[in-house]
Amino acid sequence: MVKFKNARKSICKNVQKFHKLLDIRRERLSKRSLWISFQFAICTSDIMPLPSPFSMEQQRWIIFRYGACPSVKTIRREFRQKFDVPPFDVPGELAFYRIIKRFNTTNSTVPKSKKEDGAGRPMTGRSPENIDTIRQSITQAGDQSIRVLSVQNDIPQTTVQRILRKDLRWFPYKPNLVQPLSDRLYMFEKLKFKISCR
Repeated sequence: MVKFKNARKSICKNVQKFHKLLDIRRERLSKRSLWISFQFAICTSDIMPLPSPFSMEQQRWIIFRYGACPSVKTIRREFRQKFDVPPFDVPGELAFYRIIKRFNTTNSTVPKSKKEDGAGRPMTGRSPENIDTIRQSITQAGDQSIRVLSVQNDIPQTTVQRILRKDLRWFPYKPNLVQPLSDRLYMFEKLKFKISCR
């Protein structure tokens, strides 16, 4: 019984410590979220296509400063002092490297989308040539199945399906044969619908 009480006391102490840590963390996160929303307001006021941790003025300052001092650590330290940013809210060195690299490669600090930037693994299956061949074969004979298309063009079925859905935005459908709706039957169905809606 004594062991149980001691274990219970230690658990209660740990829970209290945990709650204190949670409160501290929540407080820090609320301060940080305020700063992030402030940063985002700056970014949107400068009309940037994608959110960036820096405003346009800050990006200009980073580029000019990098011309004078090529050390990213020093630039980061001076950035914090110049723009009066709290220490835990200063973006990491990688963000500074990205701005500098983007400027060196594209002569612009405006971030591009991942597809324009060429990031990630290149699409081998859904290449522009494959998309064109599938488009041509579908327009010539639109009633072909995905299996027939893949055999004709020597492209895997999954790739053909992805090209049709994601790139060409064409979706398969099955035509359903129904009897034509006569005027008399149409009026009857319309009246039936009105009665059921009341």
